[in-house]
Amino acid sequence: MHTRWKSTRKLFLRSIQLEIARKKRRRVSARLALKNRVKPLKDHEWQIVRGDMVEVVRGRDEGRQGKVIRVWRRGMAAVVDGCNLRISKTKNDAGETVTEFRPSRILIRNLALIDPDTNLPTKLDYKFQQTAIDTERYQRVRQSVIGGELIHTPKEAKPQRKTREPHPTKDTPPKLANIRTWVGPWEFFTDEQKEFIHEDSQSKIDLPNLKSKLPELIYNNVDEVREYIRMLPYCPHTFFKPGTCPPFMYQKPWIKKWSNRKMKREQKLPDGKRVLFRDDIKEQIDIYKRGTYPIYLSTPIDSNHHWPRVKPEIDPKFKQFHSYLREHCEEDEVMRILNEEATHDLYDAEESEKEEANEDEIQKQAKAY
Repeated sequence: MHTRWKSTRKLFLRSIQLEIARKKRRRVSARLALKNRVKPLKDHEWQIVRGDMVEVVRGRDEGRQGKVIRVWRRGMAAVVDGCNLRISKTKNDAGETVTEFRPSRILIRNLALIDPDTNLPTKLDYKFQQTAIDTERYQRVRQSVIGGELIHTPKEAKPQRKTREPHPTKDTPPKLANIRTWVGPWEFFTDEQKEFIHEDSQSKIDLPNLKSKLPELIYNNVDEVREYIRMLPYCPHTFFKPGTCPPFMYQKPWIKKWSNRKMKREQKLPDGKRVLFRDDIKEQIDIYKRGTYPIYLSTPIDSNHHWPRVKPEIDPKFKQFHSYLREHCEEDEVMRILNEEATHDLYDAEESEKEEANEDEIQKQAKAY
């Protein structure tokens, strides 16, 4: 009874702690909504991080710039160095009260990031950039709308982890650890399948030493070997080289798993024997035989899945100009302005060509004279 009470007491205390935390979150969000009319942002919508250079857009310190010291996401506020100074009284080691000015919180909506090129407050746009380690993967990067410069995440915002130096004998050297040692999906084929693939691919692929190159061809998801990859029961895009295989390419359609009762009912015949020749029963038997239940059998495939997840690069000035036109002009007016722009550029080019031709003629006449 005592041990049982101990376990229930832990659960009871944990539930009380979670309830207190929930009430605190609700209280903070309600205060923000009533007092400041601010809704808490989601993680992917958050733009300002610790270490960024920002400018105060509205308030008593309007126009003052500083570095973000601390970010308070729950309260939708940040502490900026040298901004919104308040008197604070503290006691030193001797017990004397010391009064000093310290920066206090400012709402995020009153701050704007600074463009590194023009040193002006700017709005943000996002673009997808190749990662330094793997050029076929992309990461989301902040971009200034005014100048188009990238605003990289500062070092202060990144998590600081203490890494020790690798041990000379106990640890694997970093150069060896970065080498890819996994063959790819080739190791999932049986010996009979490997022999069949080697014999069948000789007529289709004309390469010397084909047997040694087949694992790399399958890892790179080459068109000539895709029919062999479909022989595998489960082959997600993570098995291949990054960027060569879209998601759900080799995953089978959704199959609903039967219950044990339905399985027995479908297999049973009036004479007491079992049915095993039906295709749907064979599929279900294969599912039951597997120790793990694959993901592609439990979730339907999304046909509208976008791949690769890369957005085209758009010039921010061009984007800003066209959004301004669409806000303040009608559609016919927008098309007229764009056509005028195009004809104006052509006219300028023709004029510059004529001026150059005239200058050449004047120079020839001057030489002849």
